[in-house]
Amino acid sequence: ARQILSSPDLVVSLSSPTTKELRRQFQEADKDGSGEIDATEACAVFARSCEEGASEEEIRKTAERLRNQLDTDRSGTISFNEYCFRFGRRYQIEHNRRRRNRSNSNVQNSTNESDKLKKEREELEREREAVRQERERLMLEREREALRREREELERQRQASSRSGQSQAFSAGTLVRIQGLQSAPELNGREAKIVNFDEASSRYVVELPEGSTKKIKEINLVLSPGKSVFERFSAAAESARRNLQL
Repeated sequence: ARQILSSPDLVVSLSSPTTKELRRQFQEADKDGSGEIDATEACAVFARSCEEGASEEEIRKTAERLRNQLDTDRSGTISFNEYCFRFGRRYQIEHNRRRRNRSNSNVQNSTNESDKLKKEREELEREREAVRQERERLMLEREREALRREREELERQRQASSRSGQSQAFSAGTLVRIQGLQSAPELNGREAKIVNFDEASSRYVVELPEGSTKKIKEINLVLSPGKSVFERFSAAAESARRNLQL
């Protein structure tokens, strides 16, 4: 049984990283370089390499279990080939398990990072869309404001044109005749003289022969034909003045 355990063929079947690690562990325990180490120490070295972060008491218990399972002939020592035979397979399985865990962890981290980047891109797209919509709203508001100002300007021009047309219809001193009044029909047919145009009420201020004034719309005024009452009054006043002089 000792010859079978010491056969070099047992080392060949292990992977190169596993063999190198086992060699390092064995040489670390083989202080005198004799090529053999104490079985108890060998189990402790292997237990320490497999139980990362374990306490000394946990390592001692694990090493004791390994020694009871593996040192069946109770020889007390173990060669490198025996060390590989007894611990190689188990260490290689443990090494592969750790590597798979690291790989799975990397895959999971990569997946998490990918999901995080995806969420960040989606959030960025939402923010970009919100900015675009806000820009469009601002442009629409500016267009509405420009249109409102244009309409106001057109209305001012229309009103100015209307007032200009009204003010040019009858100049101050023009003799007119009142017609078509509904609220003061007693004034219809009477003559009056234009005093001015009142823009606040959009009406003409006219003076009646007796000296009173009224505000009347242009539509209710027409030019007075022939001699007006004012002209007749003026002529009568002039005649009276001449008679007094004589």
